[in-house]
Amino acid sequence: IRLLPEGELKPFREAAVQSTVREVVQTNEFLTIIRHLQEKGLDPAVVKGIVCRELYPRPMLRPSVDEDILVSREDAARADALLRAGGLFRADLGEETSRSNKEELPPDAEEFSYYRAGSPTYIEMHIDLFPEESRLFKEWNVFFRNAAARAVPLQVDDVTLRALAPTDHLLFLILHAFQHFVHSGVGIRQVLDIALYVNRYGREVDWDYCAVCCRSAKAYLFAAALFRIGEKHLGLDPELGQVPADWLRAGEDETDLLLDILGAGDLGATDINRLHSSRVTLSAAENAASASSGIRRTIFPAKKVMVKQYPFLDKYPVLLPYAWGCRIVGYLGRRRKNHQIDPSESVRIGTERVGLLKKYGIIE
Repeated sequence: IRLLPEGELKPFREAAVQSTVREVVQTNEFLTIIRHLQEKGLDPAVVKGIVCRELYPRPMLRPSVDEDILVSREDAARADALLRAGGLFRADLGEETSRSNKEELPPDAEEFSYYRAGSPTYIEMHIDLFPEESRLFKEWNVFFRNAAARAVPLQVDDVTLRALAPTDHLLFLILHAFQHFVHSGVGIRQVLDIALYVNRYGREVDWDYCAVCCRSAKAYLFAAALFRIGEKHLGLDPELGQVPADWLRAGEDETDLLLDILGAGDLGATDINRLHSSRVTLSAAENAASASSGIRRTIFPAKKVMVKQYPFLDKYPVLLPYAWGCRIVGYLGRRRKNHQIDPSESVRIGTERVGLLKKYGIIE
């Protein structure tokens, strides 16, 4: 291995220090917020971020974009009010409206984001872990009914949090990675989180229940490939985590999935064309269709999709072809303005990734 010259290493060191400082600040503020909620009689379950960081030998070196909490629908309005009263702003309201604390939480809310001005702290409050508006993902929420009530204690510094129980949390990590994979790609850090979680909590996991849920979600072969990647490259110990042997051996070779994961980077896809390719893969997965069908739906979405951008379709559905034309013209205009967007490249990536959906049993 050839080390970079000292001068070239400096930017990487500075970036690592900045990331670590950010995690320290975010973690301390998040623990303060949780303690504030607990003092007010509300104790949400924590998901992903801080739970996964605690799996690492040096937690603050594992970057997190945000922190996730899960609350029941009955507690959502109260949690929203407490978070804003504690100095956080709700991202969808703007700071002035959010500060007033008068805006009620919509009754059909699923997820809301909160931030503190001038701070890296960013919190996602979930009522459902997966979007109910998605035909593909909404069915998974049934696996997590009452998950917050099943939460178990997790000690971080001097604060006792409530984390999802091991079976719920591992299942969520798998399905969350699967959701990213179907869109535009799952990052290698998510796979490492799963490997470390299995090593730490696998003996407490109900593997039969996980297998049933993953089969129902068509994520069983995908998970098997993740476990093999973890075993071969990321230190996952199947014996320590008691991963069922038949699950490890299931499905196709994991090499193609590993290459796709590495192509998506550490946290998932950031390339604009790969992100745009999700229109092809998601449509194909939702409709259990071919790549060409996914491309058609990408270019000509259904009215219920288009109405969000063109509200006049609600009153005049006959104008759907006109809305398609406006959308195409607008997309081409953005392409000219931003030369990074290449529709043909997005379609090529999407078509290749639909092949992966077929290989890992997501599309028959």
